Amino acid sequence: MRKIWYGMLIIVTLSACSQEENGASIEDTIPQAENIEIPDTIFESETKNRLIDEEEMKSSIKTYLDSSEELFNASILFEEILYSDQELNKSELERLNEINKLAIENDKNFADYISSNTLPEGYRKESKRISDYMTAVNQYLYGWRKRLII
Repeated sequence: MRKIWYGMLIIVTLSACSQEENGASIEDTIPQAENIEIPDTIFESETKNRLIDEEEMKSSIKTYLDSSEELFNASILFEEILYSDQELNKSELERLNEINKLAIENDKNFADYISSNTLPEGYRKESKRISDYMTAVNQYLYGWRKRLII
């Protein structure tokens, strides 16, 4: 019985150590920088000194978080290239910097929006918490990316 158990354990271990999965090599999973799209939508609002209703606030939070997610997903693809020990050329670095710039602008626009308007009951504290959290995450990632590039 032990021989069967150890035999199965060895087979599972060896199959888990395989370098290829579904016929694709590790190199095939690294994205190509020219195929990475920079999101063109971020949170923007000219609204100031207004009472925001709950529906508009929910929509604003969704837009802000969706924009943050799209920017993060685009930037992570560039990071995968850097982690694979490939260097980014000047054009690719400019595209990554554009993503970072958009993420900072997205955070600033949302922070300005929530601080310059009257939010619905129960949204001020949580909106501020969301904004602070996402800003901190993006600042950390921006610092991390700068170290990867240098």
